[in-house]
Amino acid sequence: MPMNSLAPSSSRGDGSEWIRLSPSGSSAAGAGCVGFGCLVLGGGFAVPAFVAIVAHGSLGAALFLLIGLLTVAYGGRQILAAVGPRPQLWADRLKAEAGETINLRWATSSRFNEANFIRITWEGRETAITRAYNPIFHESSFVTRVITSVNGPLAGSSSIVVPQPAMPSFAAKNASVEWRLRAEVETPRWPNVKEQYTMVILPSRVEPR
Repeated sequence: MPMNSLAPSSSRGDGSEWIRLSPSGSSAAGAGCVGFGCLVLGGGFAVPAFVAIVAHGSLGAALFLLIGLLTVAYGGRQILAAVGPRPQLWADRLKAEAGETINLRWATSSRFNEANFIRITWEGRETAITRAYNPIFHESSFVTRVITSVNGPLAGSSSIVVPQPAMPSFAAKNASVEWRLRAEVETPRWPNVKEQYTMVILPSRVEPR
């Protein structure tokens, strides 16, 4: 099960540290490389096709020109996703037991444009794999809670109380239970970015009698 990196970012004011969460999945991960590759590939289609149409009136090259332009447009969108606003999350812990509280902070980072919306969701998700010639994945969410859904300001704090009782995190060969935070950032005239962060819920300790 993927874990977030333990990178303290700032003090909470009570001597403890906020932990910056690293995404275990992101719609913008690797988008820059994909976008650059699409620009090169699209240019390789579009430029010769355009030259053929202008110089020789070749209508057959129009299809290659269209393919090239669409590939360039997709590549540009991927590059925008890579450099655009993205969510930032901090927590006071990465592991918690049922009934305990996880404190959160959130914000957005931006290089060229400002996001105008952020949604953060807390989710418990179960996955089962049916083993056959082609494995079939069965996924279902048993807990879904919107932590925040705001148009601004895009910075704040909240807390999550882990339900009591709660299924602990585990990963086996054919089944798993995963607890995670999902963050989505929307920006005008910019691709939306979605990221998820894995948290670990531990089994409840049984107090000796």
